[in-house]
Amino acid sequence: TFAPGDARLRLGGTGDITTSGPYVATLGGSGITAVGTGVVVVGGIDNRVTGEASALVGGSGNRLMGAEGPPAEASFMGGGRSNVISGHRSVLVGGEGNLISGDAQALLGGQYNTVFGGPETSLGEAGNIDFEQSIIGGGTLNVISGERSFIGGGNKNTIGVNVARSSVIHGLNINSSSFSKFAKFPVINSAIVGGRENELYSSYGFIGGGYGNKAYEGSNSVKAFGNAIVGGRDNLITGNATAGTVIVGGRYNVGSAPYTVIGGYKSTGAGYYGVALGAYAASAHDGAVVLADGTTPAGSTEGSGKYSVAEHTLNLFFENGTYVRNGNFYTSGDATISGNLNVSGSFRLGDTSTDTLEVFGG
Repeated sequence: TFAPGDARLRLGGTGDITTSGPYVATLGGSGITAVGTGVVVVGGIDNRVTGEASALVGGSGNRLMGAEGPPAEASFMGGGRSNVISGHRSVLVGGEGNLISGDAQALLGGQYNTVFGGPETSLGEAGNIDFEQSIIGGGTLNVISGERSFIGGGNKNTIGVNVARSSVIHGLNINSSSFSKFAKFPVINSAIVGGRENELYSSYGFIGGGYGNKAYEGSNSVKAFGNAIVGGRDNLITGNATAGTVIVGGRYNVGSAPYTVIGGYKSTGAGYYGVALGAYAASAHDGAVVLADGTTPAGSTEGSGKYSVAEHTLNLFFENGTYVRNGNFYTSGDATISGNLNVSGSFRLGDTSTDTLEVFGG
């Protein structure tokens, strides 16, 4: 049927078909609702669109929610089941039980994923629309509350919001007075590629995958920035004073200083510009590099563990020795040897006119 007074069009369909407003069109389907201005519903069962300039194609129990008046929602949903868009300029395609609540977001399939609108910022605002531009590519139970962020897939990954987290763990509490439970400051330009139960609360952050990795946001005065966990399991970047901190993989590693690289098993980076790689390696001083083997140390303190000994040092912890093969070893400083010196080849000390060899003891 065609209603020329407000240019409404209905083609086919069964059951209750409800239309209202100018330039509204429905094509087929059953139990369809299309109310607003310039909205379109094509097929499906129990689908509803309200607002302006939006379209819904196929699926069942889907909702495109809006209101008349500027700015127009202008969103699109294609297929799936029980999906919801509440916002402007967003796209949701397929999946089940997915939700977009924000502006200029995209969600592509999966199940029970959510893209929230975060705290208002000046990024990308136009016509009273906060263009948040985040994407979830699929997976299950993933959540984004931030701007220009990305979750590729996986299970229970989180960027920017977690209603169950404690306020005392390396960061700030959520804004409990807000129904959307977003963080107290924006999280922007962050990404989780996949994996399971990874959590990212800092801007310009990255988690590649793995299980149970966490990168926190820091404090009110010092926020985390540009940290990354490539993979692994149960790794942690504290967020406090961290920037450019990287955990390359492994398990139970902790990064708590800026521009530090950590990897392996239970290794820690607490000094600026440090490196801690191996099992129980601990870069405890600025500029200290610690390379460790896979043995378990006798203790976890500086005296008994695999800790760096001073700033800007190379610290090697290898139970069966350190080998330099197929080349020479050079040092321009002093060599201090606390154990025995065994030489199997020739030993030459400088030249006879300038260098001396002093011997103490028996």
